[in-house]
Amino acid sequence: MKRGDIGRDSSEIKQVATRRTGGRRKLLLIVALILLALLGFLVVQGVLRRLNSEEDNSAQFGRSPREGRQPEAREFAVTVVRAIEGDLSDIIKLTGDVVAKEEVEIFPEITGKVTRINIDLGDLVRGGQTLAVVDASRPGQSFAPSPVRAPIGGTITKIYVDIGDTLQVTQPLIQLSDTSQLFLKSSVAERYVSKIAVGKEALIRFEALPGEPQRARISEVSPVIDTRNRTQEITLTFVEEDDRLRPGMFGSVQLITETKEGTIKLPADCIVNRFGKDYLFVVKNNRVEQREVAVGINVDNKAEILSGVAAGELVVYRGQTILEDGSVIRVVDEISPLSEEAAL
Repeated sequence: MKRGDIGRDSSEIKQVATRRTGGRRKLLLIVALILLALLGFLVVQGVLRRLNSEEDNSAQFGRSPREGRQPEAREFAVTVVRAIEGDLSDIIKLTGDVVAKEEVEIFPEITGKVTRINIDLGDLVRGGQTLAVVDASRPGQSFAPSPVRAPIGGTITKIYVDIGDTLQVTQPLIQLSDTSQLFLKSSVAERYVSKIAVGKEALIRFEALPGEPQRARISEVSPVIDTRNRTQEITLTFVEEDDRLRPGMFGSVQLITETKEGTIKLPADCIVNRFGKDYLFVVKNNRVEQREVAVGINVDNKAEILSGVAAGELVVYRGQTILEDGSVIRVVDEISPLSEEAAL
């Protein structure tokens, strides 16, 4: 083949390739135009459907279809409670044990064997009554039996020995308690001692007497702080006698340190703390106002509100953690307000 022929063939091949490339481009352009036209058609259809829908709604509610529409605010379901004016007590929670007015341990006057015990646990005895007998006799030596007498009247609360036991004069035989009056001993942490004074009232609850709290008052306050546990011992005297109480019973104490009268109070769960400040959400029609409040006494989920809300206003009790000032709400429930009295 001649060199000129080869040149002509190469030129023809380039022309064919160019025509093919141009054809593909035209095909892609045509496809793109078709897709754009289809997309435009769909957009127009959507707009027309929306306009028709707005016209229908406008006709239904008597509003011009060209009027602007505000987006609907999100609605929050909440539970509310009413703030009330009443009394509220501040308390300190303690524990303690019931003790007798006087407890004594009785020792033998001589070393010897216990030959007789005249009492049983729980017996009430009088002062001077013989409780047991100790015999100091040994093989080859005989002594008169030595009686063990009650130094005071009271109740037998412990018997440490059995008949036949040999005792030293340093070993107790019996514990005797004067149960004519019972007290409760408790200890108060050092940080609360400024709130403690004779006459302060308390409620004491015992597992043995469920639902029957005993009223008591502070009758004695230790003048010193125990350096071992940094507490101050107090003695509580029961207001009324109850023969079901026993020395050694364990009690839970609510010591009333202060009572506010005629204060605004709410369940403490209503309060939301944000950035170190306390807030309440007060219901106004179907919206809420976020108000900063000052909180006083807060005990057992009862909070004193010093400022920020008035008696009778509805406050969000449940659902408030996600609210903001002006949030739209729907009240689904209203719980009973706190009692006006300072009940513990």
